[in-house]
Amino acid sequence: MCVPHSKEFRVSEWVPQNECSSVTAASRSRTSYLRPIIIKSVVDAIQSYLRGNPAGEEVTLAVLEAIGRQRMEALAKDRTLDRVKQDVGLLVAQTLVDLFGATQVQTLRRKDRKRTSARRNTRPLLPWVNSYAPHRVLPAASRSERILLDTSVVPEDRAR
Repeated sequence: MCVPHSKEFRVSEWVPQNECSSVTAASRSRTSYLRPIIIKSVVDAIQSYLRGNPAGEEVTLAVLEAIGRQRMEALAKDRTLDRVKQDVGLLVAQTLVDLFGATQVQTLRRKDRKRTSARRNTRPLLPWVNSYAPHRVLPAASRSERILLDTSVVPEDRAR
């Protein structure tokens, strides 16, 4: 659950995905039409962008640029282009969490810590994109290994 932060003076703040997640059953359902078609392009664009920009704050723009307007319009069949752009942005956040884990991915959110805090697009090659939700990936040095705990129960007679 997304919990409001106590500092009222902030307009926006970086919120870890494990505190307010873009990965829910409803959001996965919303992006499900995109996955079979563009997930490889999304992953490739993310990895390519992060190699040159480790903080990754404009990763959504990099993905939109890699997919291109024509392909986005083709994906729009029974949706508006604006809806598809939003869904691709959501897919970017989900893919970042899938690749790096929810504790390592942060999204710029408004002070209510629920809604994303959009930034204006400044890339001239994307005149069809007005704004985007910034995400960033914590530097590798601050990442810890994820440990998977086995919580299965072994009957006492087998434990010996």
